[in-house]
Amino acid sequence: TIGRWVKNVRGWITRARSLGVHSFDHHKHPEWTVKEADVLRFALSKEQLEAFLDWEVPDAPRGGGERTGVKKSRDLFCVQCTVGVRISDLPQIIKQYNDNPKRRTFKVHMTKTDKPVTLAVMDLVHKVAERHGGKLPELGATSRFNKLLRKGAELSGIFTDTMLKPVLDAKGQRKMQEVPQWQLVTSHAARRTFATYLVSKGIPTRTVMSMTGHKMESDFNRYVNMNADDTALKVNELVGL
Repeated sequence: TIGRWVKNVRGWITRARSLGVHSFDHHKHPEWTVKEADVLRFALSKEQLEAFLDWEVPDAPRGGGERTGVKKSRDLFCVQCTVGVRISDLPQIIKQYNDNPKRRTFKVHMTKTDKPVTLAVMDLVHKVAERHGGKLPELGATSRFNKLLRKGAELSGIFTDTMLKPVLDAKGQRKMQEVPQWQLVTSHAARRTFATYLVSKGIPTRTVMSMTGHKMESDFNRYVNMNADDTALKVNELVGL
């Protein structure tokens, strides 16, 4: 978290300098460089996604009633997995679908990259809408989205495996920490799931990048979670020799 704030402040200082607000360049000092752990490339399998979507969310204990927040976060996460947009762009998907549920594509303007993309409306989107009276539910507070989503992932009992996550210790050295898989079910995992699934189906990288909004293939590759066995089997399927 501290590292993220350091990068944000450095970005603001850099931007202010480019606009002529000041002429200082102390943000280029090596101490402003933040050492980061590697990104854990976690993506849901097709089986996990389908099981999570079909999972019946239980009521809260001691008469607490329906977990409506968990249900909504789970449903919108599954929609994210079919369109690959960031959570900040998800309201565009919701609005376009609710305005015209019969549409076949979404036209999304990626706010982070300032790039327009076109995405197909998958059957799963319609399935989610049917649960909510024919329309997608509103996103609500994004600050609570991942918390509710992880709660659902834990309760579902689907993500029981453990994974090694790269972290930085107090001295800034990389080490591996074992974490339960459900902790990694976040809105960003949906974006990785979308990219990984399309690549695993043999869709060209550049085509998938046109839908995720990535400009650099090196950045896009961080979102793809195919291991060596997946790659070998995909080559065998495509080549057929």
